[in-house]
Amino acid sequence: MKIYKSLFVLTLVLTLSLAACGIFERETGLEGTSWSLVEVNGAPIVAGTVPTLVFEADRAGGNGSCNTFGGDYKVENGKLTFGPIVSTLMYCEGYMDQESAYLSALHEAAEYQIQGGNLHIMNADGQVSLILSPQK
Repeated sequence: MKIYKSLFVLTLVLTLSLAACGIFERETGLEGTSWSLVEVNGAPIVAGTVPTLVFEADRAGGNGSCNTFGGDYKVENGKLTFGPIVSTLMYCEGYMDQESAYLSALHEAAEYQIQGGNLHIMNADGQVSLILSPQK
C-alpha cells in the first residue's frame, strides 16, 4: 500500500513539475480576440490596408483588405482550421492580390502559435503563412 501511495505522489510531483516548466502545451483560446494582419507569406501588408481577423465563439471574420469575410473555425490542441469562408465581392485596385493570398492562407491553415504576442498561422507543412498582431 505504501509503495502505491509513494508512486502516486511521485507521479503527481513529476506531472506538476513538467507542467510548471512548460513541457505540456497549454491551450490559448482564440475566442474573443481581434488581430491585425502584419505579414502574408513572408511579405508585409500593402500600405493603406487594414486586414483584420476576429474570433468569436464559433465564427471568425474580418476585413481581407477590401472585402469583409467570415466563416466557421475550429481550435484544438494547437490546431486551427477554417470551414468555408464567404466574403463580399467588391474590387479594390491594388489590394486584390493581398486579399486573395490572405484568404487562401486562412483556408490552408493547419495550426497556430502565439509568439511574442503575435498570432502565427501555419499551413500543413508547418510554414508560417500569416502573422497577425493584437488589435488595439
